[in-house]
Amino acid sequence: MWTRLVTLVLTALCGMTALAGCSSADDGAESVARPVSTDEAQQLATVRFKLFQQGSVPVTVEAKTAEGDVGLQGWVDYHSQLGYTQLTQQGTSNRAVLWTGSTAGVHASQPDALGNPALPIPDVNDAGWSAQGIGSTTDALPQLLKVLAALGTDRPDNPMLLQQTGALWLRDDEFDGQSVRVFATPPSDSVAEGQSSAAVDPEASSVRLWVTDDGRLVKAEIRAASQWSTVQFGAESGPTLTAPGVSAQ
Repeated sequence: MWTRLVTLVLTALCGMTALAGCSSADDGAESVARPVSTDEAQQLATVRFKLFQQGSVPVTVEAKTAEGDVGLQGWVDYHSQLGYTQLTQQGTSNRAVLWTGSTAGVHASQPDALGNPALPIPDVNDAGWSAQGIGSTTDALPQLLKVLAALGTDRPDNPMLLQQTGALWLRDDEFDGQSVRVFATPPSDSVAEGQSSAAVDPEASSVRLWVTDDGRLVKAEIRAASQWSTVQFGAESGPTLTAPGVSAQ
């Protein structure tokens, strides 16, 4: 559920104070956050399941890290539980990143004509790979990859629990010509006390979602290691990802 997903990010936030004014510059008109309604909770509850149904989802990421801005373009396959993206960063060579929910690996890779990493994925036992565990690290990029890997799930979330744990409606907006609702996911597993806008703090959530009327996720903002990163999700399914040498999750 969303609360368990957000816990992945909170590991990287221990000891930091709440960020003031962390809304994006393109957030649109200011709105007063409030707890989600019953209909909105039902809409939010289907988001992760719809990602899973799509299977391989194209993603474009603008990540903020301590080492500078990082771009990622490629796919997350929620059936095989693999992510594979081309990584771009000023001053570095062309590389691709492959990750699961617990491990990430990087190898040299020239992007294809569209900017995606070349397929097929090389065998992970090849000498060109360098790997890093992402289970406990508090670096922004590994934490972001871990959250991306966990976004899709094979069943809908519990809408009542989303209401009880503090999911918020932030505003109605537009994205790429589509009407969307912007939500903040629950900040923890704890049941929120009361259902007024004062009962929960929109700054406490580390994941914000732009969701279409039919429940499709088109954009997310994810905070990891005090840095906000942006992810855009494609509507069409991408290629099925398989990685020789990686066991099924």
